[in-house]
Amino acid sequence: MEPNLRDTPLRRFNTFFWGLALFLVFAIAAVLVKNIIATDVVDAEIEQGKVRTETFNRINAEQIAERNTYKDNGDGTVQVKPEDVFGLGKQMGLLDGPEASDKKHGKQFD
Repeated sequence: MEPNLRDTPLRRFNTFFWGLALFLVFAIAAVLVKNIIATDVVDAEIEQGKVRTETFNRINAEQIAERNTYKDNGDGTVQVKPEDVFGLGKQMGLLDGPEASDKKHGKQFD
């Protein structure tokens, strides 16, 4: 194998630091370009957060208004009408008492 006369420690040192300098110049240029271009960036999370906050405040106000319609017991609890709490069960007929069936069961007792 022939020795390469151009490969010296000084050239290796020089090449390494030129590469490092080129990398740093590229990083500085990238930061500058990013700061120039990205001036009017809108964060989607913040925009969606505004809608969620408005919805939360609206629902919270509705719940507080609904709670204020009930009788306050004075100890931090309220007295609620059962049809307000069990409205869906009443609509589905779950709160109705048992009814006698008109179907024959097919069993005979002696």
